[in-house]
Amino acid sequence: MLIIECLKAGDLKINPTLKQLEIAEGQLIYPFDKIKPNEWGYIYEKFVGQTLESEGFKITYNGFNGYTDGGIDLIAEKGNTVTFIQCKYSQTKKLSKSHINNILFKASRKLFEAYKDKEKQLAFALIVHCTKNNFRRAPLKEDPNKREYPWLNYFKSQNGKYENLRVGFREIAMHT
Repeated sequence: MLIIECLKAGDLKINPTLKQLEIAEGQLIYPFDKIKPNEWGYIYEKFVGQTLESEGFKITYNGFNGYTDGGIDLIAEKGNTVTFIQCKYSQTKKLSKSHINNILFKASRKLFEAYKDKEKQLAFALIVHCTKNNFRRAPLKEDPNKREYPWLNYFKSQNGKYENLRVGFREIAMHT
């Protein structure tokens, strides 16, 4: 995949006005309409990594390994905390309970295999570009006029269920 190699090589700029990606300081201009649907996930991972780097995190890009990433797209380090990140970018496909369980299972295996150092605070974060695009909404049982995201709430409820591991969620919008 050409786009993955380019993303590995340099920074990504998203130009929503011209509807194009600019990779490696403009060495590659990639129009949005040429991007395959399965490539947007890699673009989003790079975008999230760059966003976190601008916030002072040291980022390791793990997700460009495809299916061998073990459920961890990025590893973000800052201070005494190591955060393992799964990025999800979808315009149509919603995450289900089984997706959430699979994400947590794969991540927990990878986390505990790679980092057994008790001196680091471990965290796992699910980052999406748009909550409403990634999670189904449902009426609240107590008040059918209000709606919630049941599988997002389920994910958040897993915080503290694993020893020495915090679970978090964040939305980082990528405007295209």
